[in-house]
Amino acid sequence: MADAKSATDEGINMVGKEKQLRAGNSISVIVPVYNASSTIERCIDSILENKIEKLQIITVDDGSTDGSSDLLEKFHQRDERITVIHKCNEGVAAARNTGLMAANGDYIAFIDADDYIDSNYFKNLLDEIIEHDADICYCFAYNEDEDGNVLRRDYGKSGEISSTEYDWMSGQSHCVVWGALFANRIVDGLRFDERLSVGEDTLFFAQCVNRSNRIYCLGQPMYHYVINRDSASHGKFDDKKYSDLIAWQKICQISDSKQSAIAAYAFHCKTMVSSNKNDEYFNNNYLRTTVCEYRKYYPVLLKYLFKNHRIRFLITCTMFELYTLFLN
Repeated sequence: MADAKSATDEGINMVGKEKQLRAGNSISVIVPVYNASSTIERCIDSILENKIEKLQIITVDDGSTDGSSDLLEKFHQRDERITVIHKCNEGVAAARNTGLMAANGDYIAFIDADDYIDSNYFKNLLDEIIEHDADICYCFAYNEDEDGNVLRRDYGKSGEISSTEYDWMSGQSHCVVWGALFANRIVDGLRFDERLSVGEDTLFFAQCVNRSNRIYCLGQPMYHYVINRDSASHGKFDDKKYSDLIAWQKICQISDSKQSAIAAYAFHCKTMVSSNKNDEYFNNNYLRTTVCEYRKYYPVLLKYLFKNHRIRFLITCTMFELYTLFLN
């Protein structure tokens, strides 16, 4: 009986200690805002629904012209934890960098103004960081359209990941800054590459991975990613979209996990060609370059897929390799 009571007391003490650790950690949430008057209230409300004692919400108004600026000021008046920074329009990378300079939390999170999160989002991510002594914890997402319809729920296997073994092609991998919680110590001094319009967050995430000792993947969806048809990463192809491949080139240079990073880059080249094969501008300006890059790194992709028994991808990539022969 004494042993049972001792074990019970120990369990209670551990729970109390965990709550104390969680309560002592502050979180800074960076929300870049550009013409998001129709979605920003839902975004901010979802953050406030998370019962975090020490919370700093940094909204960065990136030169909005639709009334978002006034809405943000009203949010600030309603809750002093909400900071509003107004700046001229320079893009999402510059807006996030402005937020980083103002962030003072123990942990840093990024949420886009048209997205929103579950009410237990921060608690669950922070609990896993504490339990596993992780530098980054990320979750999966609900992919939704602008009308609120869930198009896909992403799930993965929960578990610890070593930064030196990070697999960019794995179904457990993550490559964006939303849906993640970062220890401030690994973010400190890092900045988003403002020359990139697409892929800047993937490059930033890769830099954080390189600085980390341990990463934890929480395999359940808790982030609601709303697909905006007019965003930089969707819609008709333009020069800005090609910067996604430039970001992956940089990731290949800095990543400890070279094979998976190069394989992911080659796969992104394939995806870009497949997605834009009917786009005249892409065909005239980027098709040949992208195909050459794919064929250059196809052997690495093939080796990776063989090694990891990714048969379905192996077949599709081999068929695409044959398809590229006709393009030349």
